[in-house]
Amino acid sequence: MRLHKLILSDFRNFFGEHVIEFSHSTDKPLTIIIGSNGSGKTTILNSIYWIFTGEFNKQFPLPAAL
Repeated sequence: MRLHKLILSDFRNFFGEHVIEFSHSTDKPLTIIIGSNGSGKTTILNSIYWIFTGEFNKQFPLPAAL
């Protein structure tokens, strides 16, 4: 399975709708997420984990708890 796009809507510190398109090129099959501390890099990874498992990383609270 390969992710092509992630749409975050009011998820943790992503207010409004944010679209992240992942590379699906065979020449450049890598997407790099860069940002300063607190910008949401781990939130993006945690959202993908939640999509596939239905669970959150135990280090982070559920979005409703924020």
